[in-house]
Amino acid sequence: MLRTLVHDYFYIHLGIGLVGNLLFVIGSILFFKAFENWYTTAVWMFVLGSGGYAPRLAGAARQDHLRSRRTATELSRAATRAALPRLPGRGGYRIPRE
Repeated sequence: MLRTLVHDYFYIHLGIGLVGNLLFVIGSILFFKAFENWYTTAVWMFVLGSGGYAPRLAGAARQDHLRSRRTATELSRAATRAALPRLPGRGGYRIPRE
């Protein structure tokens, strides 16, 4: 499910993250003494903004995980190709039989 959300609905989770960041910053500013009348609003903006980080972080973590798996697989394949003897004239690889 998370994979579908990250890949198919990237802009939605990006938008939620950006709105969350914006709410977090505005809520933080409203904590200053000059905005004492806005304290309750500031708290809710801060809380909702903090919650907006979660989808963004989950999506970023999933993308990093997929990227690291892909890189590990590519490195493994490259190491395997480097270890196998090449077939002359064909560009293929010969797997030794034991």
